[in-house]
Amino acid sequence: MRPALRRPSVPQLVKAGAGVVVAALLATAAGAHATTLTPVATGSTVPTWVDSWAASPQSSAVASPTPPSYTNQTLRLIVHLHAGGTSVRIRLANTFGDRNLTFAHATVALRGSGAAVTSPRTVRFAGDTSVTVAKGAEVSSDPVTLTVAAGQDLAVSLFLPGPTGPVTYHRSALQTSYVSGSGDHTTETGAGSFGKTTGNWPFLDAVGVRGGTAPGTIVALGDSITDGSGSPSNTNHRWPDRLSQLLRARTGIPAKSVVDEGIAGNHVLTDSTSIGGPSALHRLTRDVLPDTSRSSTGYTRRARRSSEEP
Repeated sequence: MRPALRRPSVPQLVKAGAGVVVAALLATAAGAHATTLTPVATGSTVPTWVDSWAASPQSSAVASPTPPSYTNQTLRLIVHLHAGGTSVRIRLANTFGDRNLTFAHATVALRGSGAAVTSPRTVRFAGDTSVTVAKGAEVSSDPVTLTVAAGQDLAVSLFLPGPTGPVTYHRSALQTSYVSGSGDHTTETGAGSFGKTTGNWPFLDAVGVRGGTAPGTIVALGDSITDGSGSPSNTNHRWPDRLSQLLRARTGIPAKSVVDEGIAGNHVLTDSTSIGGPSALHRLTRDVLPDTSRSSTGYTRRARRSSEEP
């Protein structure tokens, strides 16, 4: 007879990722974006920006025998937020692309159900509504005024006018996102134009928030345990999701955000030649450690590929 399962505590959840690294990025760092400190009423500090969601980029050309690509289509990508705020910004990744990639229009909106959203807001990049990301690079957007809360789903819609080639993506999203037919459907609130679905997150690397109470970001770096393998799709039951829920359930203590940088099949020291992506060593700086050279908005950075030395 099996013993009864007990609800794990926060420390048990952290320890459950044996073989993973959990880095608490407190007042001086916020994983995917630069962090600025502001005083609060208690005399402590909170970061201006914290990451509310993130996923580690992978090469679809390596991970899939038939890598996805898009031409004159709109992606509506659904992500689950772990911190709230009054502004959001997104980071797009062309880390493993074989060409420069133009995003002609992008919006963010709260998800209703399925691919339906409410009040899409246009995303700008250094003031422009479109941005071209060089192959091997990533780019962060300007802030977008939108009030969001931890536990909500955000829809990020991206219009890709030209052929993308094999996409940079996070392979195992365990979340249904949506793909349109031809054309720019980023500002549409309905689901009618999004007739296809995808189980990965193409091009979207991170979502940051500001104006909230989260005092920092916890980054979970690991393999399939952290990535959520075995967890039901569309339930947000990966252990980093559950850790976020438990932190937010505490009273009187502002909850840090938790972002999931796990990759199923990942190794600590060696790069994978299939689904596992760059090793934890090679992606540590990109996915976890802060980069003080990043500006607060509109930055572009070169991304380390798996073959480069750390």
